Amino acid sequence: MNRQQRLMKSEWLRLRRRGWGLFLCGVILLSGLFVLAGREFFWARSMERYTSPEALAADAKREMERLQAEQPEGYEIDLEKLRFLLEEGVPLSEPNWRLEAAERLASERKQLLSLLKNGLEDEQELTLRLASLGRDEKLIRAGDPVPYLQKKRAEMQQNPDLSEEDLALALWKLDYQLEYGIAEEENRWKYPVFSVLSGNIDRMRELERLADTGFLDSGYRREYRRLERELALDCYRLEQGRERIANPGSADYWDSEPFWSAAYQIQQEYRLPMLVLAALCGLLFGRDFSSGRMALLFGYPYRRGRIFSARLSLWGLLAVGVWLLHFFGSILAAGSFFGFGSLFSPALIWTESGVRELPGALPLLWEQLLDFPYYLLFGMLAWTLTWLLCNPWTAAGGTAVLVFLCKALESRIAYAELVSWTRVLLFGNLELSRVFQDNSTYFQNPPLLSIILLLLHGGVLLLISWDACVRREWG
Repeated sequence: MNRQQRLMKSEWLRLRRRGWGLFLCGVILLSGLFVLAGREFFWARSMERYTSPEALAADAKREMERLQAEQPEGYEIDLEKLRFLLEEGVPLSEPNWRLEAAERLASERKQLLSLLKNGLEDEQELTLRLASLGRDEKLIRAGDPVPYLQKKRAEMQQNPDLSEEDLALALWKLDYQLEYGIAEEENRWKYPVFSVLSGNIDRMRELERLADTGFLDSGYRREYRRLERELALDCYRLEQGRERIANPGSADYWDSEPFWSAAYQIQQEYRLPMLVLAALCGLLFGRDFSSGRMALLFGYPYRRGRIFSARLSLWGLLAVGVWLLHFFGSILAAGSFFGFGSLFSPALIWTESGVRELPGALPLLWEQLLDFPYYLLFGMLAWTLTWLLCNPWTAAGGTAVLVFLCKALESRIAYAELVSWTRVLLFGNLELSRVFQDNSTYFQNPPLLSIILLLLHGGVLLLISWDACVRREWG
């Protein structure tokens, strides 16, 4: 066993004697994760109360009372629409074809009423439109989406006001619904997904028009790429029938199972592991300065560089342990409140070769690996302050203050009128997962630049702590 290995063994035995500190910090971290999971759970339940069928039905009844009291223009049409939705039990909490068809029918009736008031003289057109609206109402009440969509498709083909491009897109949307049973009752989950897909296509067309006029800047191009990825994922999900998916917090997608969404939100609270890492640094290493052990250790026939590297290696292992506890503890905490039924739901990932399915935990693990430097750098800061100040609690407290001020300071700098390089040099390297997803706060921040800056930050802190260890007089 060489000297470096003996030093490592000595430091490890010393840490084992301070196992109570490790245990206490682990309990604090897990307790914080369960508190965060409880917060996500009660927030989700409160949102469910506001969007429950009972609450929305009560809102619809209050709206009917308001319309009857105020009697605005065309209020009878809105009253009839709301009365139909309540009588037929049409779900109001999520998009569905009957809800949107009823709203479209009410809108067309209001347009016809406005034309009548302005003097619609063509009686034949009036008769045809009234008959068409009557057939729409019968089809909506029947509850079968196929005849309704087929009727709308025939009307689209006969509409002279639609351009060739608009007609092709409208027909594609209708055909897509018919082919994959989007509006059918047994596929109720598909319609909200299709509604998002439809809105994304419309937004992409707006961006394409902006590009044709030359007004498409980098922010819009990033949005267009994101919408392209999301469109591919939506189509894959609808065509393959993937109702339950695990895409927590991904920049490529908008939907996820509550369990995975909660786990992602908990893991985004990096301040908790940062504080635990700073406390561990003070408990396990910083106390050696006040107890005089550091001066005694430097009196041994070991080079200071070996002592520094041995302690730094153990600190790195502790940082990895905190990260692992944070990752698996978040999943455990989320499952304790939301259940583990979605643990094996697949995640949909966009790649250049197409959409792929992966185990749900892998994308979350990848994001956590990218964000590991986010709080590792703050742990390195606590390590450096410990060597500089020789006071564990001052170092841990200073790190804690910076942890809590970091987000506010970052937001202020990011949106202030400052030189963009100042923003990137200060905080651009702390969002590796967002940079790799092309979703960073800082536009045009390439991943390579973020990695280089991260290494520079860590290298500067390492050199400062090394200098404090090697050059300082102890005794």
